[in-house]
Amino acid sequence: MDVRPFLLSDLARETGSEHHGEDLEIRGAAGIEDARDGDITFLQPRHPLSKLESCRAAAIILSPDHPSWEGPHLRHASPRWVFARALARLHGPLSRSEGIDPSARVHPTARVATTAAIGPFAIVGEKAVIDDGVLLEAGVFVGSRVHIGKDSRLDAYAVIRDDCVIGERVWIYSHAVIGSQGFGFEIHEGRAERLWHVGGVLIEDDVEIGAGSHVDRATTGMTVIGAGTKIDNHVMVGHNCRIGAGCCIAAHTGLAGSCILGDGVVMGGGCGVADHTVIGDGARIAGGSGVHGRVPAGATFAGTPAREHRSWLREMAALSRLPSLLRRRGKTKPSPPQ
Repeated sequence: MDVRPFLLSDLARETGSEHHGEDLEIRGAAGIEDARDGDITFLQPRHPLSKLESCRAAAIILSPDHPSWEGPHLRHASPRWVFARALARLHGPLSRSEGIDPSARVHPTARVATTAAIGPFAIVGEKAVIDDGVLLEAGVFVGSRVHIGKDSRLDAYAVIRDDCVIGERVWIYSHAVIGSQGFGFEIHEGRAERLWHVGGVLIEDDVEIGAGSHVDRATTGMTVIGAGTKIDNHVMVGHNCRIGAGCCIAAHTGLAGSCILGDGVVMGGGCGVADHTVIGDGARIAGGSGVHGRVPAGATFAGTPAREHRSWLREMAALSRLPSLLRRRGKTKPSPPQ
């Protein structure tokens, strides 16, 4: 990847970090074990300085609670966040040329900003609107009446079906599909009759949707992904779901139709969420959980069926003791009556 070096003092100013020691040019970023001369790395607040004994990084990002360190370093309450900003400086979105590749097909009624870039073999449908700074990579499909907001990016072979709205600074990864038909059927006389989904999808600003993920269009109305939400690879969002702002949903999670997630919900990988489930603001769902019904705001749930995390831990501890209890019971089993 292309690299854009920067000065350690510039990163300190951007992040509000304390800068200690020499001002260096940072040319890379890596974990503690892999860092080399010119790199920056970080140490989590819970880890001791002894982890840095063999580290060769040029600069370290530490917590204010860490003991003193002689080499060049920054101090911030969230070292990993500062490290993320360093990565963004070094390897952020690449500059690209503007304009439409000759092999792309853009409908005559579509409106494409002069600062947008449309790559090879991309397709832009009837009455679509592509705003300033948008990047459509090779093979992207944008359907009719789609609106893509400023500075959004669609990686190669992403698909946006008709009548979807994509906000500003949205990043949709390769092979994601937005606005496909939802899984809706009515059983009539022993046959499954398709219930056509004629709504759309609204993806608000600053959302990321991972590779191979799917967001189905609503039956009527809109399926909504709230501002700042981050969705991992291979996530399924069913029709008419409404996901709040600032949520994080890890890979292989599936949300059935009409689920509601509040703001700031965090879901581990491999969760299954039944239709019409409501998950409150700030709730956390452990990976692999099966969720249905209602999850209170701020709660932490785990297991299948998902329940309050501490209850689940007690149940798992009790279950682990069951074999020995059964063995003891077998040894003391009363003799059958004569």
